[in-house]
Amino acid sequence: MPTARYFVRPLLLCCVALAGLVLGTGAGEKRGPLVAVRFHGETTEYEGSFAQAVKLPDGRQVFVERLPLISEANMIAFHPFAAANGTQGAAFQLDRHGTLALLNVSTAKRGSFLVAMVNGRVITPIQVDRQIEDGIVVLPFGLTPTEVALLDKSMPRIGQPPKKKSHDFD
Repeated sequence: MPTARYFVRPLLLCCVALAGLVLGTGAGEKRGPLVAVRFHGETTEYEGSFAQAVKLPDGRQVFVERLPLISEANMIAFHPFAAANGTQGAAFQLDRHGTLALLNVSTAKRGSFLVAMVNGRVITPIQVDRQIEDGIVVLPFGLTPTEVALLDKSMPRIGQPPKKKSHDFD
């Protein structure tokens, strides 16, 4: 009668081969967003490890929260538009979580700023001047045509049906 060792060795070799096959094809890798659009809340330097310094396009240095209040994960649709400075802006429709986060910050921190960042590039500070209940956050400018094209691939325009998830592994 065969021993347990007789069955364990072939089983172990099959597991190692299968793991190598899966890891080698990249099937286990998580893809990042095509375009990272993030809004960070203004804070002070006294927040320690929760704050990071960023330099605004006008040269001023401000401190923002390390974790974004709103990110592309909270965005379900967008509407691009031409900005006055030659770039493009966009209005983003938020999901329930993003809408609640925007409502909370616009209620509790009225007068403060959200700093908009696209792919790690600081775009502009946006002053929170009123309570925002509709779940729409606007990036007034700073998107390139390429970024708008990538946003078109990842989310629908406002008013269009949601995009189907792609199951391609290329």
